[in-house]
Amino acid sequence: MLHRHSSRISPKFIKFGATAASICIATGALLTLFVWRSPDPATSQETFCWGSLSRQDVAQLDDKKPTGYSSSEEPFAANALQSCYVTSTTEDLTPKFGLWWGSTSQDRLHGSLSHPADLVQQYSHLPLGGNVNGWTSPTEAAVWLPRSCSSKAGVGSGDSIQLTLQIRSGQEGKWSEQETRSRMASTLIKAAASMTRKIGCSSADFDSFKPYSQIPAWQGVQHVNDACKIPGFAPFRSATAASTIQERTTGDERRIWNCVLKQKEPPLAAFSITQNDQLISEYEHWVSPDNPAAAAEKNSSSAVLIECRNVKTLLRMAFPDKESQSGDLTQAKEHLIPPHDLSEQFISAVTKKMDCNSQSPG
Repeated sequence: MLHRHSSRISPKFIKFGATAASICIATGALLTLFVWRSPDPATSQETFCWGSLSRQDVAQLDDKKPTGYSSSEEPFAANALQSCYVTSTTEDLTPKFGLWWGSTSQDRLHGSLSHPADLVQQYSHLPLGGNVNGWTSPTEAAVWLPRSCSSKAGVGSGDSIQLTLQIRSGQEGKWSEQETRSRMASTLIKAAASMTRKIGCSSADFDSFKPYSQIPAWQGVQHVNDACKIPGFAPFRSATAASTIQERTTGDERRIWNCVLKQKEPPLAAFSITQNDQLISEYEHWVSPDNPAAAAEKNSSSAVLIECRNVKTLLRMAFPDKESQSGDLTQAKEHLIPPHDLSEQFISAVTKKMDCNSQSPG
């Protein structure tokens, strides 16, 4: 289990983002943030965040290129929650970005279960790229570290470790969305490569990593009965309803694949497939009878665990929540078949496409 350092966040740092302030680990413990220490302008720091990043790496996430940077972090301990903030030595004290070791975002889609609230997250989160397990959003990127890192860090094989990076609110507007995601991904993986080498669980996939060259484009539905490029998947009420819908598919089934359907904004429904053993293990933990919250979590999710050619495969669907997204739900109902039928359609089509066995309890 990861241990936690406790500290307070200064009011100056609040605008760094509510998401960062609520970052938590898979066990549900809240990660409180360090007080930012004022940097010494005379200091010419060359490496940052436990020596994992160079000045060039840090400058990737800053459009102003000041004369120097400073980072604030405690001595690295692999079995503890760790945070690092990087700021310039010549501007205000608001960090350019933060880096967290041992933490997972509150993203339930890629972190554990599918849940109705995941719809917006499926819409904004795209796979990290390369041959690694992770994702990017407009302001955040995260990667799951190799399973061997858990034992090397002394946190137990059941506790997966994630490295998360978040840029300052507003920083994402400095570049195009694709450029922002690419910069975050490259910086994150550089840190992941360095830190996993430090504790002896490095991966060649980190060293050869290249982010996606472009964000997948939205496209009109080409075939009403083959939505999301899945033969036999027919989620629409009619051909007329399908004519106004756009879809976007990203990633691959072995790590994270998803498809989002939208008319305008926000999305109408989203679908996910993963064979990532870390995500599947966490899902199995949440639906385990030994977990007191399992029944409630299971009932509020649209997810099923099946086997495809002897490989566990987790399928998930997100649909507007009837309480918090009632207007979106109305739009979805006008264009898509009912949620239960939609889920069954998705499971059936994927099962056939991927040569899967009958569904397992999930």
